[in-house]
Amino acid sequence: MLGNLGVAYAGLGDAERAIDFYDQSLTMAIEIGDQRGQARAILNKGQVYAHLGKHAQAIDHAETALKIFEEVEDPNAIKARELLTLWRQSS
Repeated sequence: MLGNLGVAYAGLGDAERAIDFYDQSLTMAIEIGDQRGQARAILNKGQVYAHLGKHAQAIDHAETALKIFEEVEDPNAIKARELLTLWRQSS
């Protein structure tokens, strides 16, 4: 649910609040041991950074998320790889 609030605020252009909700979502995912949730929160946060033009931070977040997605064999690894390629080309 917190991640969904992050998506909503990102859509509204409120990056600061979006990042705050993604951080809360990440903390909760860590506390309950939800690796997929951790990776989603990290990747979503990276997308906000990319939107802000902070490509180095976006790339760092995508690399971290990709590692987790690959460890748990999550199909979202494909999306993380695509975003990494895009952001690396943009930086």
